[in-house]
Amino acid sequence: MAVMDNLTARLTPQGRGRAEVALMSFAAGKIIPNYRNEIELLFVKRGSEERLGDWPTDGTDPMGFVRIKPIAPQQKGMDFIFGIDGAIVDALAYDPNKNFMLKLRGADEVIRSFNVDVQRKNGRGLEANLARVDPKPQAQGSGAAGAAGFAAAPGAAPQGPGAPLGPGGAPTAASAKSGSLGLGKILGLIFFLILLGVGGFFLLRMLGMFGGGAASGPEAPAAPEEPAAQEEPTPEPEPEPEPAAEPEPVVDNGLVSANAACRLDGTSGDERDVLSMCLATKPSKDDLTGMLAEALRLERCEIAQRILRTLGRAPDGTAYAFVYATFADPNSAMSNKCIAKRSSDAQYWGTRVKNDHGFNQADGIALLEQLTGQKYQAPSAASNVTGQ
Repeated sequence: MAVMDNLTARLTPQGRGRAEVALMSFAAGKIIPNYRNEIELLFVKRGSEERLGDWPTDGTDPMGFVRIKPIAPQQKGMDFIFGIDGAIVDALAYDPNKNFMLKLRGADEVIRSFNVDVQRKNGRGLEANLARVDPKPQAQGSGAAGAAGFAAAPGAAPQGPGAPLGPGGAPTAASAKSGSLGLGKILGLIFFLILLGVGGFFLLRMLGMFGGGAASGPEAPAAPEEPAAQEEPTPEPEPEPEPAAEPEPVVDNGLVSANAACRLDGTSGDERDVLSMCLATKPSKDDLTGMLAEALRLERCEIAQRILRTLGRAPDGTAYAFVYATFADPNSAMSNKCIAKRSSDAQYWGTRVKNDHGFNQADGIALLEQLTGQKYQAPSAASNVTGQ
């Protein structure tokens, strides 16, 4: 298959989960006649041409090319301009180096490679769509960018870059509660049957005694009453255990979002819908931090993982990456049911911390203590969290 290199593209963010691509000096009509409906493209790391750690796997061919319907495609002068969104923009936003190459496959089966110049708009770079984060990682090999080996771990949570939340396999409070009630009912039924059997046994014994005396002769007293029948024990309804009354092991630090739409106490329904309602109000980072603290405390794990992963990948979110790495580190005493103890996840997020040379670890510790209401405890052994 023919390849053409050394072409140039410009990538400009257009808000959360959206971006505009401009292929310089590229006549789309001649090379992709059907460009208004479909184009085939692939973003890789420039130089190594390694696939991005969070590049989508659904609908891709063996080479990694994905077919998309471009947004508002147009030939503007000599340049071909179109919009992209969804998982493609998320994968670009999650890559820490922002050093990309765009590969485009034309109708002639020639692959054209464009060196991508990533722009900023209104001072903001590429941003992922928080409401659309896929919590399942996709391991795609290794790389200095820190996405190495963490792009796919099917079915595992915290699922590294990129929930289900069957998060970390941790039991939810609802499932633990229902399991305890079921056990209590079984034990209560057994207790009831034992009482019933003991009462029946004594009743039969007493009836046998009075019946035997009457048959033996006239001296047997004719009992006008049968106290055994009157005193038959009536089993009291067994009290069912109420495990829900037991205090939760999670420390209640009381931190909630100042934005009422981002509060969780008393809410129900699909966790993605709850998070989307919060995002529709354009919450601040403090609003999301309060929602994250409440989600960790109430074990609303899908919400907690989505917020923590997305903020942890943001250019100014290294403190959140530190929190994730600390929770995931098997050597750390800090833990939460929503984040599984897993060395690979601790290494991934620890690499994110390491790559930010301007990060102050004290900021990460302060955020961790704010979220948990607990005093930070350094790991007792060699840690996967970089810098500890």
